[in-house]
Amino acid sequence: MGLVPFTEDDTMLFFGRRREVQLLAANLATKRLTLLYAPSGVGKTSLLRAGLVPHLRDLEVDDDEDVHASGSLVVYLSQWSGDGIEALVRGVGRVLDEHPLDVEVRERLRAPLTPDTAWLAQVLDATRAETLYLILDQYEEYLHYHPPQSGDRLPTLIGDIVRNRDLRVNILLAIREDALAQLDHLKGAVPRLFDNYLRLAHLGRRESREAIEGPLARYNALSASDDHMTLEPGLVERLLDQVQVGRLTIGADSDTTDPAEMPAAVADRHDIETPFLQLVLVRLWEEERAQHSAVLRVASLDALGGAQTIVQTHLDTVMGELGPEERDLAALVLRHLVTSRGSKVALGVTDLADLTDADPERVLDVLEDLSSGARRILRPLPMPNPNSGPTTYEIFHDVLGGAILDWRRRHLAEMKQQANDRALQAEKDAAEDVRRRLRRARLVVAALAALVLVLVLAGSGYLVHRVTQSSQALERYATASAISPASSLDPALNVYNLSETPETTSAVMRAWSAIRGKVVAGTPESRAQAVVQTRDGRVVSIDPVGQLTVVDKDGNRVASRRLPGLAGFIFLYVDPRDGDRLAAVDENGHALVASIADRFPPVEVNGLPPGTLLDFLAPSPAPVLLAVEPSHDVAVVSVGAPGAPRVLEHGVILSTPSDDGRSVVTVGADHRLRAWDTTTGALLAQSQDPSPEEPATAAAGAFQPYRNGVVLVTLGSKSDYIVTWDWRSQAQPVQHPLSEFRSELNAVSVDAERNRITLAVDETSRTYDLGSGAFQASIPDQAVAVFTAVSSPDGRWLATGGADGKVFVWSQYPAGGVSRQPIYTLQGHEGAVWQVAWDTGSHALSSWGSDGTVRRWELPPTQVLTHDQDITGLDVSDDRSTVATLSPDELVLSGSAALDKPVARVSYPLGVEPMVRFVPGHDDKVVTVDNYTLAPTLWTRRGDTLVAGTPFTSIKAGGVRINDLAVASNGEVVAADNYGYLHRWDATGALMASLELPHPNGTSNFTRFMSVAFDRTGNQVVGGSFDGITVWRRDASGQFDTSHPRVLTVPSVITSVSFDPAGGRVAATSSDGDLRIWSPSDPDPTHVQIIEAGQDQLYSVSFDDKDNGRLAAVGSLNGTIQVWDTSTGSLVTQDHEHAGSVNAVDFTAPDGSRLISTGVDRRAVSSPCDACRDPRATLEQIVGQPHH
Repeated sequence: MGLVPFTEDDTMLFFGRRREVQLLAANLATKRLTLLYAPSGVGKTSLLRAGLVPHLRDLEVDDDEDVHASGSLVVYLSQWSGDGIEALVRGVGRVLDEHPLDVEVRERLRAPLTPDTAWLAQVLDATRAETLYLILDQYEEYLHYHPPQSGDRLPTLIGDIVRNRDLRVNILLAIREDALAQLDHLKGAVPRLFDNYLRLAHLGRRESREAIEGPLARYNALSASDDHMTLEPGLVERLLDQVQVGRLTIGADSDTTDPAEMPAAVADRHDIETPFLQLVLVRLWEEERAQHSAVLRVASLDALGGAQTIVQTHLDTVMGELGPEERDLAALVLRHLVTSRGSKVALGVTDLADLTDADPERVLDVLEDLSSGARRILRPLPMPNPNSGPTTYEIFHDVLGGAILDWRRRHLAEMKQQANDRALQAEKDAAEDVRRRLRRARLVVAALAALVLVLVLAGSGYLVHRVTQSSQALERYATASAISPASSLDPALNVYNLSETPETTSAVMRAWSAIRGKVVAGTPESRAQAVVQTRDGRVVSIDPVGQLTVVDKDGNRVASRRLPGLAGFIFLYVDPRDGDRLAAVDENGHALVASIADRFPPVEVNGLPPGTLLDFLAPSPAPVLLAVEPSHDVAVVSVGAPGAPRVLEHGVILSTPSDDGRSVVTVGADHRLRAWDTTTGALLAQSQDPSPEEPATAAAGAFQPYRNGVVLVTLGSKSDYIVTWDWRSQAQPVQHPLSEFRSELNAVSVDAERNRITLAVDETSRTYDLGSGAFQASIPDQAVAVFTAVSSPDGRWLATGGADGKVFVWSQYPAGGVSRQPIYTLQGHEGAVWQVAWDTGSHALSSWGSDGTVRRWELPPTQVLTHDQDITGLDVSDDRSTVATLSPDELVLSGSAALDKPVARVSYPLGVEPMVRFVPGHDDKVVTVDNYTLAPTLWTRRGDTLVAGTPFTSIKAGGVRINDLAVASNGEVVAADNYGYLHRWDATGALMASLELPHPNGTSNFTRFMSVAFDRTGNQVVGGSFDGITVWRRDASGQFDTSHPRVLTVPSVITSVSFDPAGGRVAATSSDGDLRIWSPSDPDPTHVQIIEAGQDQLYSVSFDDKDNGRLAAVGSLNGTIQVWDTSTGSLVTQDHEHAGSVNAVDFTAPDGSRLISTGVDRRAVSSPCDACRDPRATLEQIVGQPHH
């Protein structure tokens, strides 16, 4: 059968999976939803079709059936290229055809108006079936054809079925292991999706031997004696040795791996690669039959080159049977039937012809050649009905995906080499022709002309090659940058190395500036299965073969060793008190206690049944484990001592240890809370009344230590509660109802101060006060499920992770609020993020995802000053030593080196959109203005407060709105308004003549000023308006020359302006997202440098002090901060520190190495800019070092 899966017709020949069939049938019979996942090539489809489906239909699969589904309906589905609901309707229709139903009833049920749970109930009633089993196989293909945004309704129907407890429909959802993470987006639609899951492993040696000998015995029993086939002694063991997992691969570049050279984790494995075993047996059978032999022999296996050669050449043999032109076309066709990851895609002849630009008839011929015969590698998918469109084709088996990619790579390389050889020969022929003509002509001029022509053509070819390379590199960079800026560094460097331009330099610096996560544990081949963070910030993880990895708080791997005897799914617990002792148990119940630092040898723990979880490791000198058995019994197990576990309580719903590990609190089957002594097993306390609602639906982890007791979240059928219990004081539990909370609870965390509890629910997180139960804040609804939400130890941050593989870091406010947008977006995981954990200093966090990796993320070393309201005013003193921030209720002065430690602050009275500017030459004097008083006020620092002077004269004009403020070195104050005027006050506070925005032809002025700035001498003032930039200069009398301003017309709103230190250039940001650098003294007033910042809108700009303002910092609408090198037009750095637009940004260090910014998120942030010290040196360092 080659790589062909077994079907229902092959039940009699299906051996080796008896235990798995029984286990699956038992789960499916008792659970509403069963999730089966398996690595590619394990034989999942064969198990379901030849094993489970006949078993459920009560066929005689084996002699020891213990679960029967007599009178039940079984619907098996595995083809998903069409509508999911329609596939289900067709599957049910096929089953209905097997039942003696009234024709009208059958047709009505075969074509339901609304395929829903009511329809399924009607099917059960009409057929009088006990249960309907839905087996949804190859669900990874459903997810491929129906991504979340496709709108397909099958996931919704699955969720409805699971929720309907009265509906006698049970579902088995089977998916490839590498696609398991793609199920994350279903958690919102399908409740308890991962509650009941099974993993199908490779066949073991005993089962593989049965899979070889059983079918052969059955064949001999059914065939004539002269057609019998036997096995030579020793063949089975030789064959199994060669096809064990890790020993061989499919593809021409592969070789058999010597066991001595294999990793220990692979060499110790004895399970078998089922598809390869099948391939080798079929080839060996064919060889023996061709020689008229009745024995499968070792010599024949060796003559064929052994298992590796048979497997390696399988696809080459198939493709070699095609002609040269057919092989070339097959290489083009197969590109679209296999994704870059080796997954299969089904397409029709017309689609493939369009994609390959080939004749449809030729494409059909190739498809039919590859989908026929014993070694076929494609298969046509049957159409549901004649009107469903053309036949589609897909690869026959998942294991062929990688082989096809390998063959295509080699064949295309061969095609390319052949093309190069033909081109080279053509060039030689052309050159020989030229030489013959030159010899005949013997003309020097003609020779020179030919030489020039050759050189030109050669140069053109080089340029075309470089342009092609650049185009491809740019496309790769754009794709990577759109997905994750942090992952785009290598593509950006490739673009830069092809051509150094401001654009390619900016691409490198943009990618370099992104926060990049470092993989500290787990790989795609050895996935971290359990992750624990200790109190000192270390991250401990373990993989499926018991390999333990320890990473310190700085992200360095400090230990890696294997715990003996563990395999499969492993549960890990680390004692938080010493951070060294750990307990681990695998899926088979094998457990041990060990030391991370290897201070004592591992101690085995006996007597635990498979499926046991460990809740904690009690302290020495009498170490005990708390185990939660599959039956929900909580038991104490003495480490290193004989005897069975001592059960504390039966039928426990939830449990959690205390902080010191000396006690454990449980919720029992009677819904009462109990506290137990972990050493003696004595009952310490018990709640008098049951918990308010049955907490059976509470998520794992919903039970946590809290102060002197515990906190519990219960989700009942009618109401939900937060329950706190200080059992040490013998008090009764305190209940806080969760109003309007009907959600799927994914995780619970309590903050370090034990004041707040955060719930990850559905597509958001919700934070509550633990003292009162009052709701405090929630993040905006996300597009995918949120699986984890954890506050940082200092309370500043909230980190969330979800089904999209991203970690979001949100700002938390002292009063309990949370930012409306994430401050940082951390991308790197492929698949869902299950868990995040903060280090003790709140400057880094770790994340663990469904891709099996643990990543560490270092956040920028920022300083943050938070106001109770939005910060609308920011300025930095001339000497860069002091920062002023202003909100509608408070004015604050802080040292630029210690932003989070203000030196002076004062309440601001009745502020409406207030602005603030330092008086040049002073770090203790500021001027403020707002749109309530419309009058500037001078403030002077006195100790730790600020004292207001007499307000300036107020603007009396009605409807005036001030948009910006500037202060000159002579004390003059200018305010830009919404009518196109710059209002001026002298140093005494008296109003002076306003500057009016010039307008052509003397017409009325309907524009407005948005920004204003003085140069450092105070002799120039610039205003930015709705349609341009205007600069006025003082004349000899000290007055501004209003008759000859310098004007630059700009086709967008100028949002911010600033002079460089020498006053020769003006930087301006605009609503079109461009940064403009303009010299008002340029003879050509229209000459301007435009830097495309790549942002929607820019709101703020400032120059640094070095090299006469070589660097310019800008802030944008989306919270991004950028620094640009104005001498080259290249990006120096890009940062994101605000949840929303950046109101202002400036430099706080003379060398430009630190920035200050404010946004609408109430935060002033001081952030580093290391690249600003020397942008060129930083670039050279980045380009010169390796990156991955």
